[in-house]
Amino acid sequence: MYQQGVQLVKEGRSLEKKGTREGYQEAIAKYQQALKIVQELGLRAEEAETFMEIGGVYNLLSQTENALKSYKRALTIWQELDQPLFQASVISLIGNVFSGRGEH
Repeated sequence: MYQQGVQLVKEGRSLEKKGTREGYQEAIAKYQQALKIVQELGLRAEEAETFMEIGGVYNLLSQTENALKSYKRALTIWQELDQPLFQASVISLIGNVFSGRGEH
């Protein structure tokens, strides 16, 4: 089951690289499938990473509220796991969303 999740993330990244709206939407669907798997397996770090992937694609689609929700979910998990480096990374991504929206 874990390998299936890994494969879904790979497929999502490949779709994301297309750079098209359709590719982004399909990537989100793949990431969401992978998210369900890692949640079922209780893999918290992988769950946070997947939320970061989802947030990134939402940001590419200019769906900033969805991007922020995904990033905040990732941040919460990284805080629970006491991973300050990953927390900083997500905070930076959140800042990029606000900057892209013209909010400083």
